[in-house]
Amino acid sequence: MTRRFRLSALLFPFLLILAVLLPANSPAQSYSRVEIGAQGTSLLLSDPVSGKDERGGFGTRITYNFSPILSLDAEGDFLPSKSPTEPQRGGRAFAVLAGPKAGWRFKKVGLFVEARPGIINFSSAQSITTGIAPNGIPFITIYPGAHRTDLALDLGAVFEVNPSRRTTFRLDFGEMLVRYKEHFYPVPTTPSTIDVSGVVGESLMVSAGISYRLGELTESRPSFSGVRRWEAGGQFGLLSMGRADIVGLPYFDPFSLGDDPSFGGRLTYNFNPWLAVDTAVNYYYHNPHFGDAQRGGKILQGAFGPKAGLRTQHAGFFVKARPGFLSYGGVHDNWFPPYPTTRLTHFAVDVGGVLEFYPSRQVVLRLDLGHTLGFYGPRTVITPITPITPNGVLRSGGFRDNGMQFMTGFGWRF
Repeated sequence: MTRRFRLSALLFPFLLILAVLLPANSPAQSYSRVEIGAQGTSLLLSDPVSGKDERGGFGTRITYNFSPILSLDAEGDFLPSKSPTEPQRGGRAFAVLAGPKAGWRFKKVGLFVEARPGIINFSSAQSITTGIAPNGIPFITIYPGAHRTDLALDLGAVFEVNPSRRTTFRLDFGEMLVRYKEHFYPVPTTPSTIDVSGVVGESLMVSAGISYRLGELTESRPSFSGVRRWEAGGQFGLLSMGRADIVGLPYFDPFSLGDDPSFGGRLTYNFNPWLAVDTAVNYYYHNPHFGDAQRGGKILQGAFGPKAGLRTQHAGFFVKARPGFLSYGGVHDNWFPPYPTTRLTHFAVDVGGVLEFYPSRQVVLRLDLGHTLGFYGPRTVITPITPITPNGVLRSGGFRDNGMQFMTGFGWRF
């Protein structure tokens, strides 16, 4: 994966400039409650399992502005060009995304960031049918035409230009994460299966379009509430990320996707209403009961880093960039009975968006939409002597893996 797709890493400094420099001298901003528009879209899909898939299309959007700086943004895009049929995707595509957008409006331009979950549907992926024919002969049939619908998450930036009070030209640059599900098909008369690897892929999404403001136009100066220094709370969520998968000794597959639930705690220190240091520790209590050279067992995750954004009296939207770790409790050192395991900790980074609601001055409700990157170093595992491992060792190479993380939580401000 080339570096140009890691756009989520650029969102934090972008919003940090907006959050720190602009509120000190906030001008009145013109906006309406509802905007509708249309856009042309380019999507370059890419992941470690399938080839690159570049598409063009068109779509519509609707935006509801809660205030001059915070909105709910939704769009649907149809990508009519047909791509080759593959196990995870193929044919035409249709995507729907909806989520918060926050930023700053000047007289003629606007700068925003957005974090929008959604789905993407492919019209003609591969479908595999297995079974035993009436004559008793096993068969495996692979044919196109299967619909695949996968979870998506768009993390990006928005640039707007207003040639008039009612119209807006808009340009979006985003990193779209797509969670491709695993699929398993039994092989007749054998205990084996045909496996289609699951993975979280990074993609580049760019769109350009025009919007029209409906209803009454309002000139409003954004109002910002004060903030208490400390926040502490709990959270619950789900991480979709690669999981250890042993297909057969001594083969290790880094592209096995798992969905692991977690609970944890969070502590935040607010320097001001727009900039904070955010700390979270999550425990993933699901145990897959197998491991490989880098992953396995229950997971402990820590993330510690800055959070920057825009906060009004009742809601706020922030971008986070938090380095940390993923610590696995069931990693294999060797492959001999009783198959001993150890704990292994890897460097990780959590970037994404945070949406907060403030029902009172003390209480905060929070939704995290994140991209988790795990960096797994190479390791050597002792194995039985086989034709593949004549020296009794297996060198497992290092790799980087993507995860899609969703967290909900609450906190107390003091």
